Amino acid sequence: MRSRVFMRRSLLSISILSLLFVTIPAVLFANSSVAPERTAGQTIPTRTPVLGWLPIIANQPTYTPTPTLTPTPAPAATGTPDGTASCTPKTTTLPTNAAIETVLAGEINNQRSVNGSLPGYTVNDNLVEAARRHAKDMGTFSDSKLTSPHTGSDGTSASTRIQESCYGGNRRTEIVGWGFNSIDQMITWWMNSSVHRGVILKTDIDDYGPAYMNLPGTQYTHYWVVTFGNSSGSRSSEQAEYQCTYVAAEADRGMSVSIMQETPCTE
Repeated sequence: MRSRVFMRRSLLSISILSLLFVTIPAVLFANSSVAPERTAGQTIPTRTPVLGWLPIIANQPTYTPTPTLTPTPAPAATGTPDGTASCTPKTTTLPTNAAIETVLAGEINNQRSVNGSLPGYTVNDNLVEAARRHAKDMGTFSDSKLTSPHTGSDGTSASTRIQESCYGGNRRTEIVGWGFNSIDQMITWWMNSSVHRGVILKTDIDDYGPAYMNLPGTQYTHYWVVTFGNSSGSRSSEQAEYQCTYVAAEADRGMSVSIMQETPCTE
């Protein structure tokens, strides 16, 4: 009798232990190996990320927006000095920082070198004077005046100033910028504009005159002007019928180009 009772209790214990052995692991690992199906509208909680040190990237480039250019025609110069030996430049303008002008000249030629292995431009003193004259004059400009940034306070055009500097070549072209406080910023904007980049990388120009004026107390303080021309070969006698101006500006800085060309101004 006692042996039967003992046997029944032993079988019951074994059954209970077997049930627990099967059930407990199933409960513990049910959600660990297979992801449950989501019903419509059901959300799955996300893990909270563990924050750590992020790498620091030095010298990250500053994004420069590609400018939108609006062309306007400008009249060509007439009745001005022609660059002959008897010509005397109309103005003489001293630089505010000749060292920066030298670096600017080198950077423009560097852009020509790394973009097509083009030969460097030659600095022409007459073109430098025309550029300095206008860079200084730009210090008197207001926002409304910078809608026509190549027209001087005396009404002169880029071509007129270049002729009045006694430069005898043709292809008279001028690029300007205002509000940029470093050469890198100015060059970046010029090279991000197809028309300014086209001037810097031209193959029918051989002379240039880089200028910079630092004019504290004026609206934009920093003024950049580079004038260009061609004085060699048959190209120097070519006549361009159209002088076109392309302006791109933001609230505190901008740039423009005045270029003489044979074709009408286009967008």
